[in-house]
Amino acid sequence: MIINKTKGTILCESHEVAGTGWQRTRGLMFRKALPQGRGLLMVFEPPSRPGIWMLGMRFPIDIVFLDPGRRVIRAVENARPLGFSWRTWRIFFPPGPVGSVLELPAGRVRESRTRVGDEVEF
Repeated sequence: MIINKTKGTILCESHEVAGTGWQRTRGLMFRKALPQGRGLLMVFEPPSRPGIWMLGMRFPIDIVFLDPGRRVIRAVENARPLGFSWRTWRIFFPPGPVGSVLELPAGRVRESRTRVGDEVEF
């Protein structure tokens, strides 16, 4: 379970961990959905500034960038899959180094009231 400790809300009840380079690169590509209550936690050791893009995605997600101390440094809501138009080709970057990135079903950031500065526990 991953919890927004600052707000006392649940971000996801269960999650997968992507700890290798290949697992992080693949992320949620080609999946049909990410069920409610689930998440994908990408772990970066050492901390880095990864770009998250929506190549091969079939559904929108929320993206939460966490610094090495597990504080939210950026939260992207409703990131949409890439389309044929170049206007949909976006890469989401954190403002600084992250220790982890959490991908959640779209709408979860809003529902959990997660904001920059919140502390996350897992």
